[in-house]
Amino acid sequence: GYSLNLAAFFYDYKDLQIQSFTGTTIIPTNAASARIFGVEFDGSVDLGSSLTARGGVTWMPKADFRSFPNAAGYRPVITAGGLPSVVADVSGQRLVRAPKVSAVASVTYTGRVGSGDLTITPSVHYSSQFLPYDAFDLLVQGAYARVAAEIAYKPDNSGLRLALWVHNLTNAKSFSSTTISAGAARATYEEPREFGITVGYDF
Repeated sequence: GYSLNLAAFFYDYKDLQIQSFTGTTIIPTNAASARIFGVEFDGSVDLGSSLTARGGVTWMPKADFRSFPNAAGYRPVITAGGLPSVVADVSGQRLVRAPKVSAVASVTYTGRVGSGDLTITPSVHYSSQFLPYDAFDLLVQGAYARVAAEIAYKPDNSGLRLALWVHNLTNAKSFSSTTISAGAARATYEEPREFGITVGYDF
């Protein structure tokens, strides 16, 4: 069997509030207007032989400031005094945290091994390039794909579950948070490649 959900969306914002960091405090700034439209879908399909695939994609070809003449930020230039502040017109620029394409996908295999169930699940999360903080291109998150996988075994008539897993198999570089001030542009990254074992028991 299979399932599929498809949706289109359109947002037309007036007086959209954007936060700017002055170096000591965060202040709200009103962008005159912004517009977003795109499509998204998610679904699953039974591939037979104990395989199930799931996935979803969001495509936003348009996510721009229609008018933002008084955007406050910092220029991507390093001077003796740090990063120079700027107030500029960024109308037409891409909204922050708005990749054109983002997607998730996974495949799950479930089968019998001995007297228990074996489950194997690889997965991937993809994002195209986006601006994580402001519209001045000071920090840019490049496109990335984070790959993960889990192999789990659950014996019959037992609450025991054993799992081997890996997160961020390709060691992709993606921001978890960013902060920009007059002193510096800082970025904190998501965890690098990790391997682990999980032992669980349901009583």
